[in-house]
Amino acid sequence: MELHRAFAIQRRVLNQREALIRTQATVLAARGDLSIILDALVTGPMEGLSQAEGGVIEVRDCDEFVYHAISGTLIQYGGFRVPLHGSHSGSCLLAGEPALVPDVHLDDRVRQDLAEDMRLRSCVLLPVWPGGKAVAVLKLQSNQPNAVSQADLTYAQVVAGTVSVGFAEAGEAAARREVGRSERRRQAVFDSAIDYAIILGGFSAMSRSNPRSGFRRPSSDGLS
Repeated sequence: MELHRAFAIQRRVLNQREALIRTQATVLAARGDLSIILDALVTGPMEGLSQAEGGVIEVRDCDEFVYHAISGTLIQYGGFRVPLHGSHSGSCLLAGEPALVPDVHLDDRVRQDLAEDMRLRSCVLLPVWPGGKAVAVLKLQSNQPNAVSQADLTYAQVVAGTVSVGFAEAGEAAARREVGRSERRRQAVFDSAIDYAIILGGFSAMSRSNPRSGFRRPSSDGLS
């Protein structure tokens, strides 16, 4: 019995290590693509936590959360909105601290009707910190009570820390795109100015070479 338990733990650790390596590779290959990075933030921990049946990034929008990068049993809730205040995720975000919820039936901050619809019974919650500011919450959930542990929360934190490198790359990619747009705008204005000068120069040359061309400077008394 003890030997079987030891093998199970060893297999779980190996699976989590492999999931972490895959997540790192995905983030590196994303080249700053935020949608890929957010998906990796959800699927990475879920691959290492077999009991996690659903995952989502709850992104803050004023006084609400909007569901992004949904996976598993939450796949139908893309774009879903839930209140920020009075929720366990809201407390996690505002405090900037991870949370472990062994049984939502014992937590009065959870809307039981919504939890029932989402098949939520236990979960881990992690604040997401792109740019040093908590703007979202990662939620990994199970439909069984006490399915998640402190070790699971720690593993999710390790994966989230790996993905944070991708957020920095996403910021740099966004900055590069903005520089590119600014450069294109500057070049367009510059080219337009050159074209305008060429046109004016052409009209001026035409006027000098052909005074009867119809493009003549008005006389000082305003008469043609």
